[in-house]
Formats: sequence, structure tokens, C-alpha cells
Amino acid sequence: MVTWNANGLRSRMWELRDFVNKYNPDVISLQETWLRPSHTIALANYKMYRNDRNHTMHIYTARTGGGTAIMIKKSMKHTHIPTPNLNGVEATMVALTPERGVCVNKH
Repeated sequence: MVTWNANGLRSRMWELRDFVNKYNPDVISLQETWLRPSHTIALANYKMYRNDRNHTMHIYTARTGGGTAIMIKKSMKHTHIPTPNLNGVEATMVALTPERGVCVNKH
């Protein structure tokens, strides 16, 4: 599992693709995706779950930033957990379901 502060995922997808091609992580946790519901993001062989920040326009400034996502290999057994209202905390949740007899911790 890796975690990455994307600082705007759409403009940095090439970095994510390069990283995935080199290290092949099972789970990718993303923060600061800056995605809006109208944005489409995909990575081959991964399922993406995300929670975009509600972007609101203020009369003087536009709020940007925020947003979380989890990308998990499609071959991994998992369940998406709907995110409850966390009062200002941004989160995306997935429960992994390891197969019996598989060692998760490798030393």
C-alpha cells in the first residue's frame, strides 16, 4: 500500500502511472485529488473509489483542493464502505478481504 498527496491528480496522472508501472502497488491511497464529480480518472487494472470535496464558489474566491480516493487492484477482494458524514474530515474507505491461508505481512 502506498499513500500520495496528489496536489491535483489530473495534472499529475503521468507521475502516478509511472509509479504504478515501476512498483505495482496493490492499494493506492490519494489525498488532495482536487477532483470534481465531472472529472473522469482511470488507471488500468485498478478500481477507484473517491470522495470529492464539495467545491463552493465564494463571491471573492474559489475554493479548491481537498478530495480523497483509494485505487485498488481489481484482482483484490474488497468492499467499498460508504463514507458517513465526518463533520469536516475527508475520507474514502475500503475493507480488504484477504483469502484464507494468504499471509498479508511479508517480512
